[in-house]
Amino acid sequence: GDPVGAAVSSFLAFAVGALVPLIPWLAAEPLATIATSAVLGAVAALAVGATLAAFTERSIVGTALRQLAWATAACTATWLIGSWLGTAIG
Repeated sequence: GDPVGAAVSSFLAFAVGALVPLIPWLAAEPLATIATSAVLGAVAALAVGATLAAFTERSIVGTALRQLAWATAACTATWLIGSWLGTAIG
């Protein structure tokens, strides 16, 4: 494939994926947004994993769960770093 095309499509996919869990923060109260954002992020991670599996001919369930696990690990690391630095929501 074309490296520039791959880079642009990867950038766009990450940008759209990053917006999904932010949507509730634009419309709801802070307490409800945390759970809604987490659920939307998990669903998006599962969808990305399932789509990736379809393109790579791997197990849909296994790849979707692996994507969810990595997303959860990234969110946990972000929360731990934020807690360590003394930041909070609300």
